[in-house]
Amino acid sequence: MYTGLGRQPFYCAYWVTFRCNSHCDFCNIWRDPKLRRMPDARFEDFKRNLDDLKKMRLTIIDFIGGEPLLNPELPQMTAYAKQLGFFTRLSTNGMLYAEHAEALKGT
Repeated sequence: MYTGLGRQPFYCAYWVTFRCNSHCDFCNIWRDPKLRRMPDARFEDFKRNLDDLKKMRLTIIDFIGGEPLLNPELPQMTAYAKQLGFFTRLSTNGMLYAEHAEALKGT
């Protein structure tokens, strides 16, 4: 796998949900009924996965989805990632950001 920084990976796009509150033309997630029925990522599973990613010396976690802000456990996930020393990124359409900004502050 090419990472651009040598032989080890440094970045992970972590799907926290396939649900979305938008119908963007460029995206097929909202069109696929199987994806919409997929359960959200759970915090307990996320913790185990992130511990493994830390051992692999990854440095960046990008929370993606559908719309990641629809996962109610996202604040716990971002806080845990920061606690482990990851740089975090949130790929969102921004429609719910004002509603969730305080809970995500500092992460």
